[in-house]
Amino acid sequence: LPAEVLGYPVGTWHVRHDQLLRYMELLAAKSDRISLTYTGQTHEQRQLVLLTITSPQNHKNIGNLKAAHINSINEGEAPSTNAPLIVYMGYSVHGNESSGSNAALLIAYHLAASNSSEVNKLLNENIVLLDPSLNPDGLSRFAQWANMHKGKNLVSDPMHREHQEHWLVYYT
Repeated sequence: LPAEVLGYPVGTWHVRHDQLLRYMELLAAKSDRISLTYTGQTHEQRQLVLLTITSPQNHKNIGNLKAAHINSINEGEAPSTNAPLIVYMGYSVHGNESSGSNAALLIAYHLAASNSSEVNKLLNENIVLLDPSLNPDGLSRFAQWANMHKGKNLVSDPMHREHQEHWLVYYT
């Protein structure tokens, strides 16, 4: 469970990118449904990752499935009706949209751990490409801000410091 790695239930604190990355690496190491690919680095040298989540059978044949998919695109044809559907899920494009990355923790866990017939069917028929944070630098900046200004008691007042993120102002 994410809480076992984070040390707190998801949503209690804003997840930082380093925590998100560590969790996804552990999940990929433990699940035969998930592989993790490092796709690059951000300006601030944070890892960009993409999880491929599908059934173990599809993972064993992923190279052929990818080649057939690319070939159908290049030929202008519809993919085979027997081929898995490829679904992309990208989370937290804007730094202060941290709920997306928190949700990515839960979605990845559910797809890795569930033995329900619905999830098994979904993973047999689909390849899910999951990007847990499109903007790791912004996510880290916002998580630091929000966690630093969070009170012990929840405050819903929109004027509370936790909800009033300040930006640097440059004067020319």
